Amino acid sequence: MRIFRDHRTYVILMAVVLASAMRAQSPVATRPSVVANASSKFEVVAIKRGDPAARLGGKMDVDKPDRFSATDTPMRVLLRYAYDGLSNNRIAGAPDWFATTRFSIVAKAERAVTPAEKKEMVRALLTERFALQLHEASMELAHYALVLDRTDGRLGPNLRRSTDECIALSDEMSRTHGMDATLKLIEQHPACRSESVFPETKGQTLSRLGAFPVSGLARMLEGFSDRPVVDQTGLRGRFDVVINGRFEDLMYGATPDTAPSSRPSIFTALPEQLGLKLESRRGPVSVFVVDRVELPTYD
Repeated sequence: MRIFRDHRTYVILMAVVLASAMRAQSPVATRPSVVANASSKFEVVAIKRGDPAARLGGKMDVDKPDRFSATDTPMRVLLRYAYDGLSNNRIAGAPDWFATTRFSIVAKAERAVTPAEKKEMVRALLTERFALQLHEASMELAHYALVLDRTDGRLGPNLRRSTDECIALSDEMSRTHGMDATLKLIEQHPACRSESVFPETKGQTLSRLGAFPVSGLARMLEGFSDRPVVDQTGLRGRFDVVINGRFEDLMYGATPDTAPSSRPSIFTALPEQLGLKLESRRGPVSVFVVDRVELPTYD
């Protein structure tokens, strides 16, 4: 069993999803090209070819407040970090090498920067060195809609409004320089700690999320899914969430009866534990369209 409890990897993941959630709370229509802020640039950048035999998404290190590094990382993973948890399901028009060609990048800023500033700098790096141009649009796609399960709007026992303490902690984390400082903040607020437990059986996951918007929960579920997940609950604000289920069912479409397990299907867990459910729909979904991208000149 692998457990990430206040672990660097898990904190980075939750920070990415939380940032995407805040961004996702606004409706999206067709928008002009997404252009990075030219003033937010790294002082030094080196890009080398990554190992094509590397596994999964490579390795990314964003711990140091004045540095960014990615080792053997494909472009789609770089976009996921730079654009707030953007999933493959929401990228249109990308070339095949987006998922296969790997890059090793080391970048240094002239000062310590916040997580939001670092992402802006990575976006500028992708624009300058990869000639990346994107625009945000709405496309008709098959997706899951995350909606309330009960007609009376009552929520499940594992979905509760967050305390002011945990909301303040979440906001402070978004402004904090460096992972060590972030972990120190979390240690000062034990009631607000988050954790995720991944048993050996693939897909069985227990997640406890503190001060999390429901739109962020939708984005987290989308990370396991073969299609976008759109929050249509109408719930606003932050929640403490505990969910225990087989997340892999989102990818393979299993039903509660097809894969016996000590944990329920995510399609069963959501209504029983959170008072929410997923409905298969087809309709407008916000996506990023790749207008232009080039392989970089290596250093």
